[in-house]
Amino acid sequence: MILHRVMNYGTAACAAVGLTMFLGFVAPVLGASNILTPSGIYTADYQANDYYTDWDDIKAFDVLGDRVVIWTDLAGVQVLNRTTGAVENSVGVPQSWYDSLPGEVDIWNSFVAADPDGSAYWVGFSTSTIGQDRIFQVENDGGSWNWNHRATLASNWAIDFYGDNAYVSGLNSAAWGDPNRIWLLDTSGNNNHTMIANVGGNSAGLAFDAEGNLYYGTFTMTGSWPNTVTSGELYEFDNEDVAAGNLGLSDARKLADLVQGAGDIIVDDADQVIFTMNQMDGPWQVAMWNGVEGSGNNYDIIATGTGANGNFFSGIDASGDFTQGGILYVNDGNFLQAYPGLAGISAVPEPASAMMVLSGVLILLLWWRYRRNR
Repeated sequence: MILHRVMNYGTAACAAVGLTMFLGFVAPVLGASNILTPSGIYTADYQANDYYTDWDDIKAFDVLGDRVVIWTDLAGVQVLNRTTGAVENSVGVPQSWYDSLPGEVDIWNSFVAADPDGSAYWVGFSTSTIGQDRIFQVENDGGSWNWNHRATLASNWAIDFYGDNAYVSGLNSAAWGDPNRIWLLDTSGNNNHTMIANVGGNSAGLAFDAEGNLYYGTFTMTGSWPNTVTSGELYEFDNEDVAAGNLGLSDARKLADLVQGAGDIIVDDADQVIFTMNQMDGPWQVAMWNGVEGSGNNYDIIATGTGANGNFFSGIDASGDFTQGGILYVNDGNFLQAYPGLAGISAVPEPASAMMVLSGVLILLLWWRYRRNR
C-alpha cells in the first residue's frame, strides 16, 4: 500500500512536470511570425513565433524574469505574465499630464522599462512641444499607480540601468538635427543631466553588461526620402570611461561596421551582444556580435524581416539565452501595417525533448483516468 502511494504520487509529480513543460512550449504562441524568419546559421535549428497577439499596437516593451511590460497607445502600460500572456497589472497612462497638454501637441512613447529590481516602471515620452517631454517612474502605492515625473529630457529615445543609475539615449534638445548623445539621468528635478558620450547620428538604443561596459550601435541617415540610406557602427565604451563621462566615439572600441543603422541593442544573460539593424526600405535584421573587434561585418545574422513595407525593428529584449532554451523577443515599429504582439526567436525543441513533453502529458491523462475510475 505504501509502495502504491509512492508510485501514485511520483506519477502525479511526473505528470505535473510534463504538463508544465508542455504549457511552456505552447503558450502563448500563435503560429509562425509574420515579421521574422531565422537566417544564416540559425535557419535550420531556430524558429520565430508570434506572442501576445491580443495586443496589436505594442510600441515598446521590456522583459524582466517571468513578466513582460508593454506600452500600447490604447491601454498604456500593461504587465503581462511572460508564459501565459495574462495581464497581471494594468498600470494605464499618465492621465493628469495628458489632460494638461494642449490638444495640438503630438505625443510619442519612447520606452517602457522595469526597474532592475522590478519595483517600478520607467516610461518615456517625446512631444512636439518644447519643454513637455517627460520621463516618469511609475510606482504602486497601496494598490494605485503613481506617475512620478522624474526628469525632462527632450527627444528621449531609450533607457538602460547600471548600478543605481539610469542612462538615457536621446538628444536632450528640441532641435532634431542635433547629434544623439547618452546621458546619466538627473532625477532630482533639476534636469542637470550629465553627458556621458556624444555618439552622433540619430537616436538608437543602449545597453550595459554586468561589468558596466556600455554598448551602442550608431544610426546615421543620408539622402532624402524616398532615397534615404542608413548606416552604422557598433561600439563598446569601457566602464571606467563611462564613469568619467564626456566621451566621443574615438574613446570607444569599434566592434563592427553595420550594413544598416542600428535600432536597439541588448546584452543578454549569456553576455551576448544582440542588436537590430534597419534600412528605410528594408532589409531589417537581427544580429549578434561574433566577438571580433575592428572594422568589418563582425556579426552573425539571426533573423530577417519578412513582412510588407516597413518592418522597422524598434525594440529587442531576451529571456535567458535564446540559443539555450530562452527566447529573443523583437517588435516592429511599422505604423502603416502594424503587426500584433511580439516576435520571439528560439531554438527548435530537440525530438527527445518533444517526446518527453508528450510522455508527461500522456502520463497525466492516464493518471487522471485512473483517479476517475477509483
